[in-house]
Amino acid sequence: MPKQGYIKLYRQITDTPVWADSDKLKLWLMCLMKATHDEKTQVVGNQIIELKAGQFITGRAALSDEFNRDVKKDRRVDGLTLFRWLNLFEKMEMLNIKKTNKYSLITVLNWDKYQGQRTSDEQQLNNKRTSDEHQLNTNKNDKNVKNVKNEKKEDICYQQIADMYNNTCVSFPRLTKLSDARKKAIKARLKTYTADDLQNAFTLAEQSDFLKGANNRNWSATFDWMLKDTNLAKILDGNYTNNSNKTSKTGSTEKQLPAWWDNQDLIKVDSEFSEEELDRKIEELRNSL
Repeated sequence: MPKQGYIKLYRQITDTPVWADSDKLKLWLMCLMKATHDEKTQVVGNQIIELKAGQFITGRAALSDEFNRDVKKDRRVDGLTLFRWLNLFEKMEMLNIKKTNKYSLITVLNWDKYQGQRTSDEQQLNNKRTSDEHQLNTNKNDKNVKNVKNEKKEDICYQQIADMYNNTCVSFPRLTKLSDARKKAIKARLKTYTADDLQNAFTLAEQSDFLKGANNRNWSATFDWMLKDTNLAKILDGNYTNNSNKTSKTGSTEKQLPAWWDNQDLIKVDSEFSEEELDRKIEELRNSL
C-alpha cells in the first residue's frame, strides 16, 4: 500500500456507524488508501486486470495480513470478519464488491466526487494564497505524485510476485515480508524472465515432490531459493519434475541413471574443474549412457 501522498476525509464520516468503531474506521481508511488514484493494469495470476480510479484488488488472506500487521494477537481481526464489514460498507453504498474464485475487486463509490479534483471552495481558497505558497504547494504535489507513481511501479511488481508465490506454492513456507534482498532478487529475475515465467516456475515447484521435501535430506525449497538464477532455470527446464524412474535409452538398451543425478544441484565438492567444465563432463556422461 502506498505510504506517500494523501487522501481526503470528509466530516460526514462522523455521521455514519463506521465512525463509532475504530476497527471499521481503520478498514475504511485502508480501502481509501489502497484504491488506485488513476487507471492502471495489475497482474493476478495469469490475468491482466484493468483497474479504474477508486478500485483495488484484494483477498481474504491478503486483507487480513495487511490489517493485522503489527497488531497485538488479542486485537487481530480474521479475514472472514473483515469481509463481513466490507459487505456492510456495500450495503451502506460506500463501495461495491465483485467477487471471483481468485480475488475480489473493490470499487470505492463516488471516488471522483470525494477523492478526485478539488472542490470549488478549495480552489477559491487556494486563489487567495500568495504566489510563493502556491508554488510551494505545486512542488509538493508534484513530488507526491512522482513518489506515488514510483512506489506504485515497485509495489505492483514486487507485491504481485509475492502474491503469485503465496497463491501458487501453498506447500511451501508463506512469504510474509518483502525485504530489500528479496526485492533485489525479483528485480534481477524480471530482467531475464517474464511474470508468466515466474508463475510457471512456481506451478512446477508446487508439483515437485522433491522440492517439497521428498528427498534423502528432508530439504525443501523456499522462495529465496527459487529466485536464484540457476535454480529458477533448473525449475523451468523441468529438472525437478516428478519421475520415479528416470532412465536413459540407447537403442533397445535401457540404463538407470545414477542416484546423484537428481541431487547434483545440492552437491558441493572441491574440484579442479570450472563450473562450465563440470557441466560439459556431466553432459558427456549423460550422452554416454
